[in-house]
Amino acid sequence: MVASISKSDWESFRAVGRVPPSIREVVLQSWKRSSKLAMASPKYAPMLAPDDLHTTRTRARRLRQAAQAALSKADFLLRQSGNMLLLCDHDCVVLDAAGDSDTIARGRENHLHLGGKWSETAIGTNAIGTAIHLGRSVQVDGPEHFFEEIQRWNCAASPIKDPGTGQLLGVLNISWSAGQKQPGSTALSSAFALQVESELAHRLAQDRQLLLQCLHQRRLSEPVLLLDRTGAEIFSSGEFAHAPEFSQALAGLRQRLPELIELGADRAAEALAGHLPDAALDVIEPRADAIGVVISLKARRARRKPEALDLAQLGRTGATMAELVAQAQRLLDTSLPILIEGETGTGKATLARAMHDAASAARAGRFTMLECALLSDEGLRADMARGALALDGGTLCLDSPGRASPAVQKLLLSVIETAERAGCRVITLASRSLFQMMQDGSLHRELYYRIAGARLTIPPLRDRPAEIPLYLQAILARHRLENGGRELRFTASAMAVLRAHSWPGNLREMQNLVSAQSALSRSALIDARDLPPEIGRPPAEPLREDSLLDVEKAEIIAALDATAGNMTEAARRLGIARSTLYLKLDAYGIARPRSKP
Repeated sequence: MVASISKSDWESFRAVGRVPPSIREVVLQSWKRSSKLAMASPKYAPMLAPDDLHTTRTRARRLRQAAQAALSKADFLLRQSGNMLLLCDHDCVVLDAAGDSDTIARGRENHLHLGGKWSETAIGTNAIGTAIHLGRSVQVDGPEHFFEEIQRWNCAASPIKDPGTGQLLGVLNISWSAGQKQPGSTALSSAFALQVESELAHRLAQDRQLLLQCLHQRRLSEPVLLLDRTGAEIFSSGEFAHAPEFSQALAGLRQRLPELIELGADRAAEALAGHLPDAALDVIEPRADAIGVVISLKARRARRKPEALDLAQLGRTGATMAELVAQAQRLLDTSLPILIEGETGTGKATLARAMHDAASAARAGRFTMLECALLSDEGLRADMARGALALDGGTLCLDSPGRASPAVQKLLLSVIETAERAGCRVITLASRSLFQMMQDGSLHRELYYRIAGARLTIPPLRDRPAEIPLYLQAILARHRLENGGRELRFTASAMAVLRAHSWPGNLREMQNLVSAQSALSRSALIDARDLPPEIGRPPAEPLREDSLLDVEKAEIIAALDATAGNMTEAARRLGIARSTLYLKLDAYGIARPRSKP
């Protein structure tokens, strides 16, 4: 296929809005959407920061694993062909690349490589963003791209859908230099996408067999219901098959399960527990990923839960938190939406829940948490239509709205409006500056001003070392109460190391340390030599947004060192094909390991 228009047709449309008579309808409609973008002509797509890209790739691990065979085949078929194959997620972020090494290198000039975000709202008409928007295969050639700098490319993208839910997971995109005729590119990208969907279906079938094995090993005598990760019923027994009182709750659980299970077993179980208060729910996680849930009608396991921390307790952890709690208490007397910002693990959700509990005497209702990064516009719209968000005058807590797609961000405006009409307090949590995200266009401007009525910032632990012993004492007490474990104590030398540690993971890192020491330590007394080695190391320099290539290069070198130069094992650890690893070694100027005699 060749472009349906010429460069002069594009110039005429951009200058005076004249529609070329030969333009394809799919391109024209995308141009009209792109015309509403308030930006100068960009030379490249926006890039995710290294930490955000790592999080995004981790969250998309199931898609990336299923695509490995297709990427490996593309490395072989497209080598020295002038073509590259890109795997992108549903937010149009490039996750992996394979194919011609020269083309991959040229793609970096427009950020058409790892971390580039190719949504229509970010970079105008392009095959990746337009295919995601339409949910079908799209080819965009040369001057059909809305912005001039991107017209150096021809691209063909095909969607990848979850075989269990039909949800759009991402696309596979083939890109090559504009001006080159390349028939069959859309068909080839579709074939690769079908291969990935086939692998996803195969893995889903394997997971279902594994779920049945896990259920059989448990030998449960009470009525049970087994659901896979998509919410589909795999097995039901006894009264569960005839329990109409659970039908509505189960419908809500099944709808949320595909998104929530990506959070991991612990967080998914916590989020799902409220759906069936009279049943026990266990998330099954036989490997690194959770694959389903088993629900039984027996009483919940008797586990003593600690009381949630209240504002007064939080205020007693140190001078910094005392001032922050005082501000929070003053805000409880207002109806302002509250934005709580702070690094990952600083306790933003704990503070939000404590504020909700403090206000519950005067304001009835539940604490409803929305994990915005996991929301889809279709799922959120369906929840709103059936009133499943429990906006009953309590607290609506939005977690990381800046990581939501543009479509979800617009819907969140309606959710907030509905919550405020229902008398809900709106609290938002963010680990990055939402003001900065609004400034760079990744957060909807109106959404920012709707949620940032007042702002509380929780400083990281490294900025308040005097409070480290107090937090550690509180976490030790809660861990003992929740798990019924022994009482751990730290020696003076261990405490000195802990006070000097920078705690990049903040309270979450501290909680993990306590849990690990409780499980691994032979005695209840923890000395400095018992602490993990990273606790005593100096903090690493923070990563800059432009250091993505350095990060990848360092990861490759570390993988080669860890595997003593074993290319197959290093490629497995990195999650890429062995042939892709060879290309990356050449691109970064890393010497290939010598074969052992």
